[in-house]
Amino acid sequence: MLFSIIINTHNQYDQIDRCIKSCLNQEYKEDYEVIISDTSDKKTIKKYSKKNVKIKIVESNSFSNFPCVDQMLSIKNIYNFATGKIICLLDGDDFFSSTKLNFLKSNFSQNDMFLNQDNLIGFNEKTQNKFTINKNKKYKNNIIFNKLFNSWPKVLGTSSITTNKKILDDFFSIVNPTDWNFMAIDALLSIYFDNIKPITFLGNQ
Repeated sequence: MLFSIIINTHNQYDQIDRCIKSCLNQEYKEDYEVIISDTSDKKTIKKYSKKNVKIKIVESNSFSNFPCVDQMLSIKNIYNFATGKIICLLDGDDFFSSTKLNFLKSNFSQNDMFLNQDNLIGFNEKTQNKFTINKNKKYKNNIIFNKLFNSWPKVLGTSSITTNKKILDDFFSIVNPTDWNFMAIDALLSIYFDNIKPITFLGNQ
């Protein structure tokens, strides 16, 4: 299997239905799986799991009083059940474009180590309109600036990250989530991978 979508959700009752639907309504025609942490709207999650063989539910209770630690430990617990070679991270209050998996298959090889961050698109619940969250600053693409001053990633957001399962294996083998009470997995993963090769910023997915 090529893709595993990992949904980390906690008390996101109003958004989890839309989140799961966006995963199941992919235009991608091959097999893939959706793995959900069972910490939120159990009724909604189990409704979909009964209907769809793509969905796995993993019991992932709260581990810590620190939200960043709790998120990382939950993802670490969930990803151990993933069989896909490419992992898409998704929070329960976000959702994917229907072209997400097709875009990834077209642009990234399962055999190459990569970490991609989508150019995030926001969604206004009241107006039902999309809007740009981060406009890339040109100086952030400057090699000299990155090397001498600041290589901090241009875009952060757990739901924007796609990477190889091997990267997560290596990341969790050296990073102890309980050592990082105030830094979320999106930032830590980006910093970790930036020391291996350049992060890509492709797609509005």
